[in-house]
Amino acid sequence: MIRSIYMAGGFYGDWRQRIRVALPADLFPDVIWFSPETNNQQACLTFVTDDLKAIDDCDLVLAYLHEAHALRGTAAEIGYAFAKGKPVYLILDSKVPDMFLVGLAKRVFIGIDAFLAWCHERQDKGMPGL
Repeated sequence: MIRSIYMAGGFYGDWRQRIRVALPADLFPDVIWFSPETNNQQACLTFVTDDLKAIDDCDLVLAYLHEAHALRGTAAEIGYAFAKGKPVYLILDSKVPDMFLVGLAKRVFIGIDAFLAWCHERQDKGMPGL
């Protein structure tokens, strides 16, 4: 059962909030959502250490890749999670996906709406959240 989700992706937009608000609480009871944007971004070594520890402690990495932003940090988080055996769910908002990162993902969704629809479909069928 998924108890903690690390939300990897850029700090632009409201994608994290959109996902958390759109998912029904009964689908993800007591899930801890970790967002690296809460770390002190001024101290590089500190936020990298905090982010990698959070990935170590999480059950799943939900990564959002948007074509308008170069997300080298997100790519590193995805690679780290994969190396640690953590499932990676990848949400792509890109016309040309990075096939290397797609290959590391357990599931790939084209856009946030597709991810949310999949979660709701699972709920409708009485299946566990993720």
